Amino acid sequence: MEEKTFIRVYTRSADPERYPDGLARSIHMSLIRENGGRTEEKALNLGCGVLFADGLIDENDCISSRGLRDPLILRDGEGWLIFADRCLEDGTAEDNGDLVQMWHTDDFCGYESRGMAPRPAGEAFAETPVPEEIAERILKRWGDPCGYPFRVERDAPEGLPCPLVKGWGDPVFLYRKQERKYYFIATCDNRDDIGLYIREGDTLAELFRPDAEEHLILGFDEEKGFVQTFWAPEFHEIGGELYLFFAVSGKAWGPHCHIMKLKPGGKLTDPAGWTEPVPVTMPDGSPLQSDGITLDMTVIHTRRPYAVWSYRRHIGTPLDTGSMLYIAPLDEKAPRRLAGDPVLLSRPLYGWENVAGTINNEGPYALIRNGRVYLGYSGGSANAWTYVIGLLTADASAELSDPACWEKSGTPMLNFASVPGDLGPGHHSFFEDAEGGWWIAYHTVRSYEDHLRCPVMHRLRFPDEDE
Repeated sequence: MEEKTFIRVYTRSADPERYPDGLARSIHMSLIRENGGRTEEKALNLGCGVLFADGLIDENDCISSRGLRDPLILRDGEGWLIFADRCLEDGTAEDNGDLVQMWHTDDFCGYESRGMAPRPAGEAFAETPVPEEIAERILKRWGDPCGYPFRVERDAPEGLPCPLVKGWGDPVFLYRKQERKYYFIATCDNRDDIGLYIREGDTLAELFRPDAEEHLILGFDEEKGFVQTFWAPEFHEIGGELYLFFAVSGKAWGPHCHIMKLKPGGKLTDPAGWTEPVPVTMPDGSPLQSDGITLDMTVIHTRRPYAVWSYRRHIGTPLDTGSMLYIAPLDEKAPRRLAGDPVLLSRPLYGWENVAGTINNEGPYALIRNGRVYLGYSGGSANAWTYVIGLLTADASAELSDPACWEKSGTPMLNFASVPGDLGPGHHSFFEDAEGGWWIAYHTVRSYEDHLRCPVMHRLRFPDEDE
């Protein structure tokens, strides 16, 4: 009997504790094979959603989440249309007339969003046959997409504990070839996020010995306005100088992006080796944003340096905009200033970015490889299992401050199902070791009920390495 292969689309039942509305009310897919009276069905994307509804932005610039119901597939020439009724996040029906949320695909690997479009004419079903060559492509893309478009090794690195430490978030590593030293810096939850601490070692393993020293390079100073939320420090080299970007608040809560520079001949672990921190500003020296909070600033260096950071207004109020990613060129000679106006890059419109009201786009960090910029970022809750790493990509030769040059993935690069034990993977960084190998680091929680942030690291593999 001839083997037949089908793609099936469906939504899942919501479970507030394990799979809430924002995740369950998305389009899931499975591959079905029928052969000799036997039927085998494999859930794609580790059983998680593949296509998500777009949230709506209201007159107050706030996001109203949406979900999907009753997905269907319709053959469309050489490709397929996938569409579903858009609904409220909790599944309540929404009156959209004859409009449905729609995508077009040629192979169920990549999707072109058609937005809200008229319901297509023709007979549509929840499953459709696919040729075997397309089925193989589907399995390669969605069968085990651990870290797509990269591959993240699931085993803990030899000689390193897993997790690396407990009570730290937003991990960042640096290997300095001139010193042959590794450095580790992160947000220190164990000290109520007060102070910036660095670890130094000849090897990665040395950074996480039980007796590893933590060097305080910036501490509590109420007079200078360094009081709380010492968040997300990152090392970046600009114009041959090493800088540290981070966020900090004064006595009144409200983190904002700051920068300090390593002095000539300065030692990273010596507080005297760094210049006095100053806020990152607009080109004219005015505040980066005066009506909200700013944090998680990172740097992408292609034909010029660009800053990307998270910005949020009215946090915790009915007018909460959610955290948004902004981008602007940096002044290479004085990177405490932007060199152009900020431009909106991404907002948390998808259910996996906006789970149970978390409304997050934050923690951006880029990897540049083979002429492409891969900008990961985080959505969901920063200290819970719903945290994920999303992905924006662009051509490295493009003007990155133009939002049109970026493509946003509709699904996370890593989520709670990607690496066993790594629940809530998020606020990541990439780094290269002494041997030229690449790693990804991120923080996790170790159970669904846990909220203690714990960093891990894994080898990063690239498809071209297999060619």
